[in-house]
Amino acid sequence: MRFLFRNVHIFVFASLSASAALWIASNPQKAEELARPLIEDAVELQVMAKDAYREVRELDLRDAADEAVSYYVAALRMPSLLFERLADQLDDVDHTLERRAQAEPVPRTGTPTDPGRPVPVRSGPHQRTGDSPFGSVSI
Repeated sequence: MRFLFRNVHIFVFASLSASAALWIASNPQKAEELARPLIEDAVELQVMAKDAYREVRELDLRDAADEAVSYYVAALRMPSLLFERLADQLDDVDHTLERRAQAEPVPRTGTPTDPGRPVPVRSGPHQRTGDSPFGSVSI
C-alpha cells in the first residue's frame, strides 16, 4: 500500500499518456490540426533563439564595460550630456539595424496555415524535407 501512494505520480503520468495516445490514434487529422501551430511556433522560436545566440556571441564585453563607464562619467559631469550621448548611440543602432534589414530581408511568403506569417529559415542538421517547410506530422 505504501508503494502505491509513493508512486502515484507515475501511475497518473502513465494513464494520461495512454489516454492521449488512444485519442491521437482515433483522431489523427484533428491531432495534426492541433499540433501544426505548435510546431510552427517552435520552429520560429528556434530561429529567433539562434539569432539571439549569434548576437550574444558577437557581443564584446570589454567594449560594453568601457561604454558603461563612459556613460557614468558623462552623467556625473553633466546629466544633459548623457542624454546627448544616448541619442547618438541610438542613432547608430538605428542605422545598423537599417543596414542589416537591407542586407538580410526576411522572407514573407507565409505558411500554409497563416499566409501573413513569415517563413522561418531552415538550416542546420535538423532540416526537414517534404512539401511543407515544416515537415509533416505523422501519427
